[in-house]
This record gives sequence, structure tokens and C-alpha cells, in this order.
Amino acid sequence: MLGYATSADGVHWDKPRLDQVDIDGSAANNIIEIGRTNCEGIAVLYDGRDPDLARRYKGFYWEHGGIDTYREWKGKTIWGEGKGDGMWMSFSADGVHWTDCGNNPVIAMGSDSTQSLVWDPNIEKYVAYGRMGAGDYTGAELQFTAPLAALRQREVRLRITLRDANLYSYWLA
Repeated sequence: MLGYATSADGVHWDKPRLDQVDIDGSAANNIIEIGRTNCEGIAVLYDGRDPDLARRYKGFYWEHGGIDTYREWKGKTIWGEGKGDGMWMSFSADGVHWTDCGNNPVIAMGSDSTQSLVWDPNIEKYVAYGRMGAGDYTGAELQFTAPLAALRQREVRLRITLRDANLYSYWLA
């Protein structure tokens, strides 16, 4: 889930009523509707460089609300998996109303941690860091590289190099 709050000083926060997501019979909350069913570990990036105002905010997250398969651990269901699960992108002009990227999932792997999404001016690409491939660690570093247009066309190239770290970095654009 993603909650929305604003602050002028970083200490005192306003959590406006958005009326987007019903929780226990009430939408009187600051929860944002984004993704399909279960947005987890979202990284939100404000990108003032993007000329498309509808894409000023970029959200990168694990969407895993599938109901086809359930992962269990010690007899407890910890998440569902299904068609369309993986790392998703969504875009927003205001940080409140979101549109999903048309080619989700952009990475057909899950994650078990929060992601980071940054613009790297040295390589002129968006870079996402996280532990993609949740539960299936091989000690490999996975790097996806694609130009920005490829995010829309779903042409993502995969490069794998072996490392001893569980840090997975993805070049998204």
C-alpha cells in the first residue's frame, strides 16, 4: 500500500482524505490506489526533467496480488503469485492519481524488500536497486538495461554477472 502525506517542515504532516481505497468499509483515508491489488515496497521518484507532465512522478514496486499460487513459509501463506506479478511501474502528474505503465510487469520477478529508484546522470538512465527475484537468490547481480522508449515497448535486455552480494540493480531506461 501507498499512503500520501505532505509536510512543509518534515516534522508535521498532513494526511489528506483521498477517498480512493476502501479499508474495512471506509475510504476516508490517505491510501493511494496504484497497481492492481498489492503494491509493495514502492519507490517514488519526482522527475522534474521529464517533459511529459503526466510522468513527473514515477513509481516502481512489487505487484503480487495474484491468486494462482500461494507461497508458504512454516505453514503460513506469505504472499500470492499469479499472472502479471512482478516489478511494476506507474506514473503520476500529482503523486495522487496514478496510471499503470502499459507493459507491466517491467521485470517479471518479485522482490522481498523496498526498492530504490534514481536517475543516474552519469549513465543517463533510471536505475532501480532492490532484491528482485525474491526467494530465488543465486548470488548473481542482475542488471536490466533499456532505453526509456523500451519501457513502453517491453524490450528489456538482461545481463547477469556473478557476485557475492544480494544487491540487484536494474537499469530501467
